Amino acid sequence: MTTEPSFADKTPLSVYKEFFRKYFSFSGRASRYDYWAFYFMNFMVYLAFFVLSFINETFSILSTIYGVFIIIPSLALGVRRLHDINKSGWYLAIPLAVCLLFAVIAAVRAAANYAAGAPATGGFYAVVYTILFLVALYATFIYILYLFSKKAVNEGNRFGEVTEAPEYEGLSRKYLIFGWVMIIVFPILSVAIISAYSSSVTTYKANKTVDEVAMMVMNTRAAFSKQKSYVGLNNKTAKMLEIVPADMYPNPEDAWIINPFGGNVDIYADGDSFFIRYNRVPTAACKKITGFDFEGKGFINYKVNGVVNGPCNCAEQGCVIEWNFY
Repeated sequence: MTTEPSFADKTPLSVYKEFFRKYFSFSGRASRYDYWAFYFMNFMVYLAFFVLSFINETFSILSTIYGVFIIIPSLALGVRRLHDINKSGWYLAIPLAVCLLFAVIAAVRAAANYAAGAPATGGFYAVVYTILFLVALYATFIYILYLFSKKAVNEGNRFGEVTEAPEYEGLSRKYLIFGWVMIIVFPILSVAIISAYSSSVTTYKANKTVDEVAMMVMNTRAAFSKQKSYVGLNNKTAKMLEIVPADMYPNPEDAWIINPFGGNVDIYADGDSFFIRYNRVPTAACKKITGFDFEGKGFINYKVNGVVNGPCNCAEQGCVIEWNFY
């Protein structure tokens, strides 16, 4: 019988360190406290990466690298936790078995359709198949977590006996409850935060675009105020006359103009009117931008993908928005 360290000697941090010390250890046992205290620490690490990724995208990459790095020790910890409840580590293969089963079903279905000369499966069948697959996979995931949540089985445990200080049992329940709450709540919070962040970024870029266009319209009129037309207006001329804000030039050496969405900008003339064209504008931003009222600023009309006052049906590469002013 193995006795675990005293209550004062085993902390979430020590459990986290032990996780890496047993990187390739698939033998032995891991108590409920070992698993859920590690989960708590690992959650905090991911939370730190999540928050820092909004400051610098490098942390998002580091988070991915970290996730790959802990795959093996996570499997090892899962196997040892299953051993603690006298279960085989092969239970962790259940989600893989579900994936293989649905892959076989899809392959058989596709082969049958091919043999019958029928078109590839899709439509209602594809929707039902996807829903059933996701439900089955989620159910197996919950089942595995349920096993990880069970108390240790000491009597007759074929993987050896371990006696843990009784204080850990009460503390493990607290980490377990935290873990289950986060499993349910954190994905929802993550989606909400990412959605809110994405919406705020889109709004910021849309407002910046409107400000840029208004600035270019004002500067163009000022630069050509003594002429009867805007003939000769193009990107190169616009840079020379300082019509376009300086921060829209990624390379100070040329007249290439960019917009907040990463696409290019073109400004050009057609007799007594001129055009400002933005490329690669996402759907959400397109709706915000085209809803802005340029009336009273010499505004003639706008086009979305070549259609006057057209809808913002932007494909993956985004929309092309073109404003015409006089």
